[in-house]
Amino acid sequence: MNQPKMRITPLRLFIFLMIPISILLIYYMSSTSTPKYSPPTYVPPTPTQDTDKLIATASPTCAKAFTKSVLAGSVSGPVLVILNKTYESKDWNQPYISVPNMEINLLTPINISALVCIKETRDYKGMYTNGQNAYRLNWDVRLIRWPDGVVVAQTQLIGEEPPHTIIDSKGDVYGFTPNTSFYYWLVSELGN
Repeated sequence: MNQPKMRITPLRLFIFLMIPISILLIYYMSSTSTPKYSPPTYVPPTPTQDTDKLIATASPTCAKAFTKSVLAGSVSGPVLVILNKTYESKDWNQPYISVPNMEINLLTPINISALVCIKETRDYKGMYTNGQNAYRLNWDVRLIRWPDGVVVAQTQLIGEEPPHTIIDSKGDVYGFTPNTSFYYWLVSELGN
């Protein structure tokens, strides 16, 4: 028995072609339409002798900032970010944080307009079965107008909890620092 040949009508051709195109479009849109969060890149800065001098010059201002009140005001970049790990030493150092539109090697006491001073503390969260301590890192942050030392903003940022389990780790174990929260806070304070 002969079966009748199927006629290709414009509607059937349209449906035939649109099914694979629709599948491709759905796939493409699902993978690109949702904005993906991309945290700032953290590139270790390359300190120079001038950067070390700048940090030495700015350190006393940072130390005093934590005893001052916040006054009204605003700042803009470029910004120097320095950090004091209070549980290790009293020295202020440059952390591995990249601030947008700033090249650390170009900073001098003349061309920076603000300091960000971070006091890093650690909260003891417990001990692992192998005897290692677990800590969460917290930041007390001050935004300071340079060079007059006026504190224009402050915030407290809480880092991530340390991991619940560890594998082959030596020394104390820390949760991640609050880099992302810091980045968003700083950008909002700088008005960028």
